[in-house]
Amino acid sequence: MSRPLKRVLIGFGALMVALLIGFAYLSTLISPAKLTQMLVLEVREATGRELSITGPVRLGFFPRIAVSAEQVSLSNAAWAKKPQMASLEKVALEISLLPLLSGRIEVSSIQLAGLTLNLETNAKGEGNWLMSGVASPNGATVSPSTDTDTADRNTVLIENLNLTNGQIYYQPSGAAVSSYGISRLSLQKSGSDTVINADLKQNAFTLALKGKMTSIREVLRSIGTEAIDVNFDFEVTLGGKASQLKGKAALNPAKPTQFDVSFKAGELDLSAIPAFSSPASPTTSVASNANTTATKVFNTIAPPSQTRTAARAAERFFSDTPLPLDYLPSGNGTLNVDIAQLVLPSKVVLKKVVTLVRLSPQQMDIPKMAFQLGNGQFDGSARIGNTQTSPNWAFKGQASGFTLEQLLASTNSKGKVSGGDMHAAFNFTSSGMSPNQIASGLSGQSQITIGSARLASSFMNQGGDVLISLFDAINPMRKKTNETTLECAVAYLPVKNGVVTVRDSIGVETDRLNIVLAGSVNLNSEQINLAFYPKEKSGLTAGLDLASLVRLQGSLVKPQVGINKEAAVSQALTLGLGFLTGGASIVAQNAEGVMNKPHPCRTAMHSWDRI
Repeated sequence: MSRPLKRVLIGFGALMVALLIGFAYLSTLISPAKLTQMLVLEVREATGRELSITGPVRLGFFPRIAVSAEQVSLSNAAWAKKPQMASLEKVALEISLLPLLSGRIEVSSIQLAGLTLNLETNAKGEGNWLMSGVASPNGATVSPSTDTDTADRNTVLIENLNLTNGQIYYQPSGAAVSSYGISRLSLQKSGSDTVINADLKQNAFTLALKGKMTSIREVLRSIGTEAIDVNFDFEVTLGGKASQLKGKAALNPAKPTQFDVSFKAGELDLSAIPAFSSPASPTTSVASNANTTATKVFNTIAPPSQTRTAARAAERFFSDTPLPLDYLPSGNGTLNVDIAQLVLPSKVVLKKVVTLVRLSPQQMDIPKMAFQLGNGQFDGSARIGNTQTSPNWAFKGQASGFTLEQLLASTNSKGKVSGGDMHAAFNFTSSGMSPNQIASGLSGQSQITIGSARLASSFMNQGGDVLISLFDAINPMRKKTNETTLECAVAYLPVKNGVVTVRDSIGVETDRLNIVLAGSVNLNSEQINLAFYPKEKSGLTAGLDLASLVRLQGSLVKPQVGINKEAAVSQALTLGLGFLTGGASIVAQNAEGVMNKPHPCRTAMHSWDRI
């Protein structure tokens, strides 16, 4: 054996002996009881909460410093319902030695089993996970020191984490508890990245996450203090359907965040995701009582929204609750969405859903928003400016290739409808924070046309009391036939400052009747005042009163049908027909002129270039 190699081996042996002696001495210096006390004090100082360890605590010093404990719990906020915010059956840590000796805890690895996490909010919206103060011995709350030494001492950096058999309970103030199961959550350091694997469950719904991102430890260490580029690439499986989420973000405390995110899926079923399948709300009962076909069509896009009380739901159609625009990400970036098949909460299936979103401070632009429904194609765009102060809105879109039969089939309508080619376009601007404010300030125009269709009486009878009364008033003869032939329908709806004006702009032609509408809808006061003028086409009235004036009036939530006979119409013929609704005065030439429109659809039709 050469002399140099012999010296190396002797030196290495001496080092190992010294380390073993050091570890033996360290094991007497740091006992489990002392370490438990250190951890309790550290957690109390950092969070203001009490850490409790009732099970055995074990220490290991080779090849790493290892700590394990059983039956660990963390106390809850004083106002919370549960005494403990978190509890663990077992926790095992691998801790760096030198920081521990100087009073800091740096965790290179953590193993958790049997986690129970109770999250809740109080009436003020505060979460029990917010731990910004330190409880003093006299019960007062003292803000923790912000000096550099304290910040360093309270730092806990984790490189690797494994969690098995976890359960999270979440209860917002005044709401029911939601539970989420975590069968596995793994964060493992791999070079400069963190590899993430997770399997979660809520009721029967499963979520799996697999992929990698820039080291979580480095992100947590850098965020808010220095610039860092974060890259991520995940495969997200929702309810057994795989999708891809990837992108990058440049985080810099001195500059707005820059990000570029894309989401791509072959199939995404929102109806299977608990967050999108809300329980029945008071609004649902209102819609159920009306049971209108219009409500069914509206609900193909989204289920009825949640409202606080039934009285509130009955009061307004458009909510005055501010939209959560403050949740929009700050900074500059883009979001690309590409979904081959999207199943909405109402079970309507959209295909080739493509959306591009551009975000900048105080503004969100959606230059492209497109999807297919059957053979129909929708293309639209939107913009929201001044999102945090006084939002202004712009919506524009057009739809073609749809049929009434196809659209109503997607609502599970039990009535038979065939045909009805449709074309629609809209162009609106508005401002406001809530749906009510947006509707009240709406200006622009829209138009929809429906071609020849055959409507079974069973379909028309699904409209509920209001629409059945309206149909019977317009055409009492419909009860004598099992089917109505719609030749055409056109609705051109100009709106200014929330008032929709109807003047020679809605016309319907059936095999028996020409129908013209006049009046207005005030979206601010949510009042309807529409008159229906039916004219029997054959000249054989067969008991149909040609002088009937049918009105749909009242609120958007509770519309009512009124019928004025010959005396009212005669007076209208003499004085000229006028409506005064929400400050908008609409005067037609006279009732006879309105009723005798030979081609209501042609009269109502406007150039698509104007939309």
